[in-house]
Amino acid sequence: SGESIVDTALKQLREEEVDGSWAYEYEANIRNFIAADKENNFDIQELTCKKTICELKLLANDNNAMYLGALFSKALDEQDWRDKSAPVIFNHKVKNGVMTILIGRDKHSLK
Repeated sequence: SGESIVDTALKQLREEEVDGSWAYEYEANIRNFIAADKENNFDIQELTCKKTICELKLLANDNNAMYLGALFSKALDEQDWRDKSAPVIFNHKVKNGVMTILIGRDKHSLK
């Protein structure tokens, strides 16, 4: 099920060290792209990048989470710094007004 992919990826993320040469720059790229994206109003609650995965928490509700996830994935894929083969997984189950989006570093990120 889709749930297990998210769970596996979150477990992987928790166990990872931070790759300082990649993580901070990638977080900055994501923050800058979201700040510059005026039409979608993505609202970041939390962002953590480690070695192969970033976990992004966006403000969402049950009605817009699927749409928001798809919109975010599409907008992210348009970024030059983004590896197009890297997976994006989002869990449209909203917890406390927040949805989780997992962003892979490259195509090997989520096994």
